[in-house]
Amino acid sequence: MLVTRPALHPKAAAAVRSLESKGLHPTASHVLWLQDAAKKIKKASKTRTAEMIDWPLECGGIRLYRISIFATDWLLKLPVKMQDDPFVQAFACAHSHDPDTLKSLCTPLKLWLHVKGWKSQILASKQALAACLAIVMGDEDETVEVVEVTPRKEPAKIKTDDEPADFGFLVLSLCRRYPGTTPQYWSCEVSAAYALEMLAIDEDCCGVSGHEITMGVAFRSIVAEIEKELRNG
Repeated sequence: MLVTRPALHPKAAAAVRSLESKGLHPTASHVLWLQDAAKKIKKASKTRTAEMIDWPLECGGIRLYRISIFATDWLLKLPVKMQDDPFVQAFACAHSHDPDTLKSLCTPLKLWLHVKGWKSQILASKQALAACLAIVMGDEDETVEVVEVTPRKEPAKIKTDDEPADFGFLVLSLCRRYPGTTPQYWSCEVSAAYALEMLAIDEDCCGVSGHEITMGVAFRSIVAEIEKELRNG
């Protein structure tokens, strides 16, 4: 008899890989919990957008997330030379959901030294890294073809003039528009491109609903709880 082999939901699989990248090893019970939560999100979602908020893109042994509002703000406060450095950009994306790590690197010198050691983990060519960065930072105008990298159309990236962007107002506006979400969620747990997209959606159109976003927040809470259990042993 032929049967279909069950597959792990991509969102659950991404969560498992994220935990493993931190040196944690989810048990079968944890994986089952993540799978159940991911399937519930899929069942309740009217669009795939709600499922595809933050899947990491693997590149040469590291995982790059689409850059968050917090990571964007952190990057824009650096000297221009550092802002344009691909390894600093990759570091910002790799730690896009980890504000504590970004906050700890409070001076340019400290950051340079840290990134110098960190970039030795990247087992990919500069061309491959550039292609991945173009995707996660929302600028695909000059991407090159890389095996197993599938570019997808992104909302326009945040553009800045001489005046600094008011990210605080953006975050508060999103919290007000989508009750049940938090500043932490919009600042650090989803990409800046996604946040801008959600703010731009006409309230009367059929975009991602507040309920779908709330379920996404719940999924993150489950991942955080699993991480806490694994760390506390």
